[in-house]
Amino acid sequence: RYIDKFKLMLKKIIRQEGFTPNDSKTDTCLREQEIVIAGIRVDNGFDAPSKKIRETRNLIEAIQCDSDTGKVTDDSTIRSIRGKIQYIKEFNPGAALNLSRRLNKVLQNVT
Repeated sequence: RYIDKFKLMLKKIIRQEGFTPNDSKTDTCLREQEIVIAGIRVDNGFDAPSKKIRETRNLIEAIQCDSDTGKVTDDSTIRSIRGKIQYIKEFNPGAALNLSRRLNKVLQNVT
């Protein structure tokens, strides 16, 4: 009930400032939900989105699985993963360090 009143007030302020509110770009989230805007997690300071970290971890695990079956991972895939880790490092150095260590360990076992 209060959120609906707040939305109306917010739209009014946006119009008063000369802008047009866009309902398709407006969303209401629960307090415990992760909020990602333009690829950056913003719900509790700036951070890399959990989804991005999880996807990168899955890519590293896929290299491990591929090596277990004898499949060789090409250099472009490894460079792509390193780029994703670098992106994560901008917002969450600790997570990036863990991912980097995991990737290096997997790559040592592959070669």
